[in-house]
Amino acid sequence: MIPIRQDQVWRYLGYKGGARPDAQVQEKIAACEEKLREAADPRHLLMRLPVRQGENHFPCLLIADMQIASKDLRKNLQGCGEVYLLAATLGPGPDLLIRRASAQRMSDAVIYQALCAEMIESCCDQICARLRRQAAEEGLYLKPRFSPGYGDLPLDLQKDLLRILDAPKKIGLTLTDSLLMMPSKSVTALIGLTKEMQPDHEKECAVCPKTDCAFRRI
Repeated sequence: MIPIRQDQVWRYLGYKGGARPDAQVQEKIAACEEKLREAADPRHLLMRLPVRQGENHFPCLLIADMQIASKDLRKNLQGCGEVYLLAATLGPGPDLLIRRASAQRMSDAVIYQALCAEMIESCCDQICARLRRQAAEEGLYLKPRFSPGYGDLPLDLQKDLLRILDAPKKIGLTLTDSLLMMPSKSVTALIGLTKEMQPDHEKECAVCPKTDCAFRRI
């Protein structure tokens, strides 16, 4: 079962500085969490691929048939010979819950949004923890995951990630024309493998340059 960290849910709901919701709100969160767990269908795809640095006159990363021009991703994957492509989703159920709640009781919709944000983050954390253990068996280390939209990594890279992973067919994860993922509670990312020892990357926000994000953990 995917753990849902209540302190993170409270933070997504705007409770900061050690503040917490009152008992009535916590009961409502618990009731919404129960419905979310019934509706969610977590799935993910992984693909391990070599990664190469482009020549000096063509400073990009070469992964599968992708040529990715991103200084921030190059920095993240420095020293990596391989990379995982990741796509993860909670399925269409949570989106339906949010739509229904938005039409009936907006406060519930806000709670569902917070719970979903934490659940998909926790799902990715579980996947990375397993990959980190597997990497250790090979004498390798895992870099923090890096998603399209972080830094200068273009959001439209999601098109290639989903295509290479065959995500629409395998887990029903698609993109709209405006690059929104459907189901919306989904994540794509690249995760490097390196021989260089890494610090603890449980807090992925540590490597994200978007310091003004409302969902930043640290």
